[in-house]
Amino acid sequence: MDLSIAALLTQDGITNGAVYALLALALVLVFAVTRVVWIPSGEFVAYGTLTLAGLQLGKPPGTVGLLVGMAVLAGVMEAYAGWKRGEIAQLPRRLLLWTGVPLAIAGAVALLAPMKLPLAAQIVLTLAAVTALGPLLYRIAYQPLADASVLVLLIVSVAVHFVLTGLGLWFFGAEGSRTGHIGMGLGFFISKTLLERTGAALAFLNRPAPDKGAVVRVRWARGDFETTAESILGGGIAP
Repeated sequence: MDLSIAALLTQDGITNGAVYALLALALVLVFAVTRVVWIPSGEFVAYGTLTLAGLQLGKPPGTVGLLVGMAVLAGVMEAYAGWKRGEIAQLPRRLLLWTGVPLAIAGAVALLAPMKLPLAAQIVLTLAAVTALGPLLYRIAYQPLADASVLVLLIVSVAVHFVLTGLGLWFFGAEGSRTGHIGMGLGFFISKTLLERTGAALAFLNRPAPDKGAVVRVRWARGDFETTAESILGGGIAP
């Protein structure tokens, strides 16, 4: 291992450590403010990735349906609570906050998804859609139990985790999704560097139609090997 590989691995370790540090910070901050042990952090990360993947495919992501359903449920709960407290005059403003704004975000995402906007705009739409789920989830699951014990809130967090997992399978489907090409990736760069250290010459080509696709050609002194994205996923290398 030379200094370049060591530097890349160190960078990867720092990046992973920063992610875990942010998760720990989120747990501490949420618990200190709300007394909620925030377990379903991973679901929001997965929803963000799946939403961005849907936008890159040019179709409305499953977040739209989830956002609409939660907005309607939160609006019904807010209307019932306002009627029960006798605060009828404040209902329009609260319904606009809990139902109108999320529905507007869901409508914007559904309308703009087929346009295949630039990556920066897709990221903004993804952040808007996934961020709106947080207050709705609080209004539906946690606000009615604001005075409950920490143990009860922990049990609710576990239940929310499983519910969000099931809703994710329902709205996004069980098939895999992936985002488009954003960067070469650290692992790919390390593999490329290691191959070049062995004396290999790499060529990256685009194969024309009808068999179009990415082609990676590796050349050593003893022979040539060519592989495609399909053969990599299938575990084979074509000479």
